[in-house]
Formats: sequence, structure tokens, C-alpha cells
Amino acid sequence: MTWREKTELYFNGLQDRISHGIEELDSASFREDAWSREGGGGGRTRILEQGSVFEKAGVNFSSVHGNLPEQFASPNGSRRPCKFPISRERRRGMVWRRHGFVALLPIC
Repeated sequence: MTWREKTELYFNGLQDRISHGIEELDSASFREDAWSREGGGGGRTRILEQGSVFEKAGVNFSSVHGNLPEQFASPNGSRRPCKFPISRERRRGMVWRRHGFVALLPIC
């Protein structure tokens, strides 16, 4: 298993644990939008809305990899394309409270 695959596995599991933990506190469930990138990678966007505790919550993870598009990979606009591999993982989460007694929680 590559380092990227291990990272994706870890953060997908973390996204699952955070999502399930928030659902246990609230009466609402997350809806999920899974997506993929043609050149490599993809992600999962999870949104919870109108819960009893949280007005809105989002827990997202994406991992994009492949080669940089040709128009960006050619240095200084030269006609000699160069293959420039990219790999980027991103995780983001945010919880908006419904009640004044629950703190706002950024998850980065």
C-alpha cells in the first residue's frame, strides 16, 4: 500500500468517525455526495442540515492525484510539455450551532 493510499484510508476513516459522532449527538443524518476526478482521485462531501443540535455541519475529504494539465505543466508557455505529477489531500469540516449553548467547531 502506497503512502497516498494509507493517507486516504486514514482520513476516510476519520471522516466516518467524526460524522458518526455528530450524528449520535443530533437527530439528523448526513447526506453524502461521492465524486471522482477523471485524471485521478476523488472525495466525499457530507452535509447535515436542520438537526436538533446543529443547524448545519459539513465533514469533507478529497484526494486528487495525476498529472497537471498540459497548459499548466509547460513551464513559461513553452511548447515542450513536461509531465508534472500532483497529489493533494484536503480535509475540511465545520459545524454551525443551532443553540447558543453549543460552540462553533472548525475541523481542519
